[in-house]
Formats: sequence, C-alpha cells, structure tokens
Amino acid sequence: MLLLSAQLVMGTVSASKILCLHGGGGNAEGFRASMASIMQSAPSFEFVFVTAPYGGLWMRDPPGGKGQPTTDPTWDVQSLEMLDEVVATQGPFHGILGYSQGAAYAIAYLAHARPGTFSVAALFCGYLPTTHQGIMSRINARSPLQTRAFVFMGANDYIITNAMSREAATAFISPTISRSLIAGHHPPQPSDPTYDDFLRWLSANPTAPAPSPPPVPLSMSPPSPLVSPPAPRTASPPAPTGSPQSDKPQSDKPQSDKPQSDKPQSDKPQSDKPQSDKPQSDKPQSDKPQSDKPQSDKPSDKPQGSSKPSDWDARCIAADTLIEVNGAGYVAAALVKAGDEIRGAMGAHMQPAWCTVISNADHGSGRVVGNFTPGHMVARKPPTLHQEVTIVPSPDAEDGGRTTGLRNIVTDCELAETADGQLFTPFSDAFCNRELSWREYLILMSSVRKLASTVPFVWDVRNWRDNSSHPFFPTLHELCADIIECTQSPADSAACAHFDGTITTLVSSNLEPSKQIDFRAAWPENEAMIVMMHDEAIETPLLVIAIVSGVALLVGLVLVGLVGHVIIKLRRLGRVDVVVQKEMAELPKDHPGLDVA
Repeated sequence: MLLLSAQLVMGTVSASKILCLHGGGGNAEGFRASMASIMQSAPSFEFVFVTAPYGGLWMRDPPGGKGQPTTDPTWDVQSLEMLDEVVATQGPFHGILGYSQGAAYAIAYLAHARPGTFSVAALFCGYLPTTHQGIMSRINARSPLQTRAFVFMGANDYIITNAMSREAATAFISPTISRSLIAGHHPPQPSDPTYDDFLRWLSANPTAPAPSPPPVPLSMSPPSPLVSPPAPRTASPPAPTGSPQSDKPQSDKPQSDKPQSDKPQSDKPQSDKPQSDKPQSDKPQSDKPQSDKPQSDKPSDKPQGSSKPSDWDARCIAADTLIEVNGAGYVAAALVKAGDEIRGAMGAHMQPAWCTVISNADHGSGRVVGNFTPGHMVARKPPTLHQEVTIVPSPDAEDGGRTTGLRNIVTDCELAETADGQLFTPFSDAFCNRELSWREYLILMSSVRKLASTVPFVWDVRNWRDNSSHPFFPTLHELCADIIECTQSPADSAACAHFDGTITTLVSSNLEPSKQIDFRAAWPENEAMIVMMHDEAIETPLLVIAIVSGVALLVGLVLVGLVGHVIIKLRRLGRVDVVVQKEMAELPKDHPGLDVA
C-alpha cells in the first residue's frame, strides 16, 4: 500500500515537530543530512523527514511539458494521502518546512489541510506550482493562508528566481521574508549572515502545538535538487526577540518585498531583516575566525610527528559547502566519501562529468570566506569567450569570514564543482603561490595525480610536518614550480634536476617517517617520476597530433579524390566536345539537325 511505503526518517525526540519536505528529485535521508546544521542550531525541535511518492517528486511534471499545465485537482493525490497519514500517525506538528519543490508543495498541502494543522511554515527557495492549475485552484481558494510563514531566498539562485519566491510569499497573510545576497539555490547555511534570521523567527513563534485536526477529504513543478550542510553552528535557537519585530518584515511584502529592510541594511544585506542586531551578532563571530586565522599554528611551527604544518588548515573548502553527489542529491562536503561521484569538469575542454572522489581529508577547522579559505585555488572564468580559464587563489574579505570545519576533496577530474557552480581544485596557494594559466594547471594536475596515484596518503595534511631546517611551505612552492618547469623541459634539464632535489628534500624532511617507507616503495627512484611526468605531458599532445594528422590526411585524400574526379570529368567533356565538333564538321551544311547561328 502506498501509504505504508512512505519513508520516514526521524530526528531527535523533542516537544515540537517540524515536517520537512525535500526538493524535487531528492529524498528524506539526503535532506536530513543537508539540514544537520539547522537541526543542531534548533535542538528544541524535532525534524521529521519524508520521501515524496512520485519517484522523489511531490508533483509530477505535466505530461505535455511545463508549457501545458495540468488541470486535474487530484494530480498530487498520492502526496496528499501520504502526508495525511504522516500527520495522523506522527503528529501533532508545530510546523511544515519545504525546500524548492518541497516548498511549493508545502503551500499546496497547507491549502489541503484543515486550519490549525500547522502553526508555522518555512519555505526555502520556494515558488507557486503554476504548472498545475488544478492544484493552484486549491491554493487560490484558501489564500491568503493564515499560517505564520518564513520565506527564504538567495540573490544568486538561478533556478528559482527571487521573483518566484516573492510570488510564493503572497500565498500567506503576513510572511516574514529573508533574502540573502550571497546564497544560491540552497537552504540557509551557517556561512550566511542571514542564517540567524530563520532561527530567530522559529524561536519567536510559540512551540506548543495543538492536536492535529483531521485533514479535509480529497475532492476535487519545476523539480530541483535539494539540501543544505551540516556545519558547526552550536547555539540553540536565539532567545525570542518578540514576534512583533520578527513579523515586521512581513510589512515588506506589500512593498514587493524589494525595499524590505533588506535595503536599509544593504551593506549588511545579510541581515535582510529589520533585525539589524543580527549582523552585529555575526560580527562578533568574525572575531573567532580572526583568532582562528593565526591559530597559533604559526608560532607552533615545530609540530612534531603528525602535527599539521603551520597555516595548512587555512587552505581548504568549507565542510558545509554543498556538493552534488550522484544518486544522493546535494550534501555537505563533510559527508562526501571516497568513491562517491560528484559534479566536476574533466579534460582540457572542461567537459561536465561525474567525478570519482579519491580523497576527502579532514583538515580540522579554520577561517573561510564563502565556501573557501582565502588562498584555495579556484577556476576564474575568462572575461571573453576567446580567453582561457585561469586558476587563482580564492579571495579574502575584510569582514573576517567565519570559522567552520575544513575539507580537501580530490577527484579524478581536473576540477570539482560546488552546488552554486564554482569550479575548484584540490590545491591552494600553500602549494602554488601564484596564478596558473589553464595550460600550466593541466600540466600540474596531470603530473600530481599520476604521482599520487600509488601514494594517495600524500593528499592528507596529517602525514606531513614542518621543521626548522626545511620549512614545509617554501619547499611546496618550489615543488609546484619544478613540476611545471620540468614537464616542459627535457628530462635531463636543469629544471628536472632541481625537481629531483626538491622531492628528495620534501620526502625525507617533511613526510612522516612511516609514510616515507611507503613512498619509496612506490617510487624508489626519482628518475621514474621524471619519466612519468614527461610521458603524462606528451600523452595529450600526441593524441591531439594524431587526431589532427588523421583528420588532415582524410581531408587531403578527399580533396585529391574530388580534384581527380573533376579532372577526369573535364577530360571526358573535352573529348566529347572534340568528337561532337568533328561530327558536326562532317555534316552537310543543309543538314536539318544543324543549328547554325
């Protein structure tokens, strides 16, 4: 039976339950993982996750495409029945929360449920399901909904536009709207200064739900990925600041929400709300990052054994960054495992691909700006189509950033990709202390990947150490330059000789002793590494040359054939002309078939 097949994933037991609907194509487990940070920040609530019955969709797409909306009011009947059962067996619920298509369906279900079933509703990157007119008729009949609503949107959401989310907000009588100037298509993240807007709103609303009334009898969608990350926002929901204030932004709605006090706080857009105290609360947090930045790693430049080299942990990707995993949707970087396939770009032409994760090392915690620590190498798109992508250090920011967990993801592709489309490398300016051209990066990535294929432990910072006689980072900078130079020079060149010395020093002085044995078992001679780098370097060019040569040869043969064919035709025509002229000359002048001009 359909209702019994509904997958339920329960959160921690608490007094007030929130029913959570994932995005189109997602599932309960994936959304639960993505909501880890919010659950951690709101421990007094129990979050209940369910999986949509239509293959991960709450509403199937119209059969004729989105240009031909459905008109059937029971188009979503399986979703309605499933949620009715969840409400009846798992309720009462304090609120309903949806992301992307889940947010659109939260509105649709609220229009179906009896008033009072939910006290509050939270919509993350939501919209109205206008491609389903039958469902919209149900929503329109109940609008504006009396449920207290929170609507979150990101200025960089290119899947569900802010205009669509604002339109969804009109389904409620007085919604609280929070617009992030840095977010994309994902739920609120701890890295976003607007993150506390949701927590304040949630804590400002009463949490004592009444028993759920039975649902009304049945009478009568652009699916998108899901999720948000688990990050260390340890504070429980902030103390209520008074619902009047948190509801104030609701008055922004009539003003098309644009002017919302988002505007007044334009510089602190993050606060989006009149709660200007929010940015201030975020500011103090920036002190943490700053204290994390020095981290006294520098002073402790003499880590022993497996201690991390100084400042290494300031060169990574944030553990709560959203990454799309094949078959699992969007999950936090910290949850990505070796062997998973994630979105990325492969080859010199940056073809979109599913990339197999080789390593996802935990680098502790540190300061990040956006999704990266300052200095992590990312791809910068060219200003024009005729220029190359360049690999550049991720920028710093004056506001101090934030402190969070750090990871370093390595795949079999040239570049991995975040949920908001940023392509990134496994390197940082701790390895290469300058910008790299796309060609240089391809050479470097190709060689390093080959070198590390038999010694994957070199990707993990815990296997390296600093020492006073051979500082780690200066040696790394030399290694980066040596690989690029040696690969483009003859194997017996001075550049390759320098590489030989650099790699010897790095392994003997900075690699953990136990790993040195493993390294030398895989690469007993440095000469083998140099040979490999040159083989790797010429592999692609040779393939290109072979293809180009083959194409040129084929084109040449075709041209020769065409020319030969034309010549033969012309010669034949010439011979025919001669014969015809000869025959015509032999004809009598008064021959009836001869037309003399």
